[in-house]
Amino acid sequence: MKIATTLLLLALSAAAVEPNYIRTTVYKVGKDGTTDANLTTTTYSDGLGRQLQTKVGIADDKDLTICTFYDAAGRPFISTKPFIDQANTGLYLPGTLEQINASASQNSSAGPLRAQYASYDENNDGDPKAYSKTFYSDDPTGRIIRSVAIGDKYQGNSSADEVKRSTQVWVFGMKRVEQEINCSTYKVKVKNGFITSFSDQTKVALILDILEDQFLTDIPFEPDHFLTVTKDPNGNLTQELKDGLGRTVATRADPAGRSDVIIAEYEYDISGNLIKELPPKSDPEDNSEDGSENNSKQLLEPTTYTYNTLGQLERKDGPDCGPVEYTYDKSGNLIGSKIFRRGVQPAQVAREMKYIYDAFNRLTSTQVLSINRNGIPFYDNVIENIYDSFESLSGNEKRYNIPAGLLNEKNLRNTKGNLVASIASNRINGITYFVVDLFDYNEENQIATKYKIIPGIPGIQKISYEYDLQGKVLKETFSCGSELQVKNYQYDKFGQLQSLKHNNEEFVSYNYNELMQLDRKNLPMLQTPEHVDYKYTLQDQLEKIIHSGANAFQEILGYDNDWSGNIQKTDFTYKNGNTTKPYNLSYVYDKTGRLTNVNTSDNNFKSEYGHDNVGHLKMKKEGQLSNNDDYSYYTGTNRLKKAKSQNGGLYIYDEYGNCVIDMSKKMVTLYDWRDMPASFRFYRSIPAGEETGSKIKPDSRGTYKINDARITADLEGYCLWAAQRGEMELISTVYMLYDASGNRVLKIE
Repeated sequence: MKIATTLLLLALSAAAVEPNYIRTTVYKVGKDGTTDANLTTTTYSDGLGRQLQTKVGIADDKDLTICTFYDAAGRPFISTKPFIDQANTGLYLPGTLEQINASASQNSSAGPLRAQYASYDENNDGDPKAYSKTFYSDDPTGRIIRSVAIGDKYQGNSSADEVKRSTQVWVFGMKRVEQEINCSTYKVKVKNGFITSFSDQTKVALILDILEDQFLTDIPFEPDHFLTVTKDPNGNLTQELKDGLGRTVATRADPAGRSDVIIAEYEYDISGNLIKELPPKSDPEDNSEDGSENNSKQLLEPTTYTYNTLGQLERKDGPDCGPVEYTYDKSGNLIGSKIFRRGVQPAQVAREMKYIYDAFNRLTSTQVLSINRNGIPFYDNVIENIYDSFESLSGNEKRYNIPAGLLNEKNLRNTKGNLVASIASNRINGITYFVVDLFDYNEENQIATKYKIIPGIPGIQKISYEYDLQGKVLKETFSCGSELQVKNYQYDKFGQLQSLKHNNEEFVSYNYNELMQLDRKNLPMLQTPEHVDYKYTLQDQLEKIIHSGANAFQEILGYDNDWSGNIQKTDFTYKNGNTTKPYNLSYVYDKTGRLTNVNTSDNNFKSEYGHDNVGHLKMKKEGQLSNNDDYSYYTGTNRLKKAKSQNGGLYIYDEYGNCVIDMSKKMVTLYDWRDMPASFRFYRSIPAGEETGSKIKPDSRGTYKINDARITADLEGYCLWAAQRGEMELISTVYMLYDASGNRVLKIE
């Protein structure tokens, strides 16, 4: 009896150590060989509800484990990468970071975290440091002041290395003034709420540390804003200025430390709604040496927003499209929108949309205001959605080209509460083409069969789906007339796609490693089966791609000298028969992460890129000098005007910001109400340009204007009229048809 009591006490004591946990099992998530597999995930937490550990059972003797450790104040401090635990399968893994990451010299064997990533030990100190760290301030806010990424690359050999390669954050009380501030033996300059310069650029982090401490007791002005300064592991600074309500009013970045500082500003109304976005200017801080010359220039017009008393957006006016107004019903549904032509008085609507809902607030109709042949305006139904029943389609089978016998409860099941049909109207040369989707549902309200009717395609497209218990597609069957295609999908025991079969022949399959990363893609459908292998860095970045086969391809990606995650170099090799040719490229970025140079010994692969402060590509040099490109934009917009390689060919736009004329290709593109290309028309010549006498001219923003007193028409009408008169010779036309979801379903040439 004494022994039994002792054993019971030991069991109770052991059970008391086990934290709280929630165990979730997902049944039949995939296949383990030929057997249905269940996936069990256990989340452990302490008495304060903090998540300590997550374990996923990947085999009877293996758990994929992630641990989180907290500092003395209860804040997340260290998070590990996933690793395999084989010693405590199905149970909580006890221990500190030092224990699970112990070296073999400390224990009889290395801890499971260290053992998992031993091959990533870049510093050869035995510890790959497969965990990240987060540090917090000691003040009551407990804000994050420093974060350190995973691995030796970021944590280095010393605490000094770790600090240098970490992401650091400083917060200051600030005022939008211009002032020089003494900071111990250093100086910093402040302008309009931002720190603009340091007396010693090699000690920026140190100066910011001193300044932050100094501002706790000695601020040279009455602050009314908060300035957050962030230094990335590359040493690049970004600044964010917030008002007293925590709203971001301005941001600052410095791509190259010159006059190309990028400052964007934001304005809000009394309710906190964003009412204006002020894009970056060129030389926003006027960095002329004597300050006498103001070089600042607005590159892009502001975007403004107006709201109603409910906080709903009523009007938006941006640089690339005419002003847009929105209206809503009492339920908050958008019921109308109008796009106005810019600069026209009185106000003139370019496009008006109307949206209709049923009693359950489901969108039933999308309409666009059109003009019929008699000049009478009407709302044209471009999208119609039908719910609950197919009865409203009865009698319209001929109009929508619905086959006889399709509209019945055998083909369209479980429609109550579901979308039964979506009908898209496409207009081409005055003729309406309907694209119809009909939906049949299974008992789980999943789409069992979709019927698609496309003009010009004989028969009806029928796509049937079968699902697993989790809703993943297992089988997709496509039929149209005599054509039949079957796709089968198989998933592994973690629910990841394992193989795809097409008409019972394996098309592609995938292998994953224990950490659930894609390890290999197999291509068995080739005459000689091949595969592609993938390798990753400790930071989960793709590091290597190796393709098997006679014409093999191999690429190695390097991130060594860049801590922002940008690719620093690529070494790739093409093999063609007995010939193998290597290519080695290195990449250079500015301080905002924009690619500026691609360097290589082969001049054909060298590249150089230039940007302005709003992100426009202004210059591109690729390969030989003959391929150089310079780009110009319409003033105050994002609309590309010319590219030098296009022989000065002009780009011209419509009121909505779509490029409708490409002079270099002699192409006119017309768009539908969704701004999706509806037709491409190629001409021998187009009477468009900025020259005097051009019949189609762009205004200062690039929007086309018909400059022909003989006719009043839009671009489509003018092109048809000019073609009929022999003034524009049409070579060919390509039309596009779309379904209600915006998918292109047919191209007509």
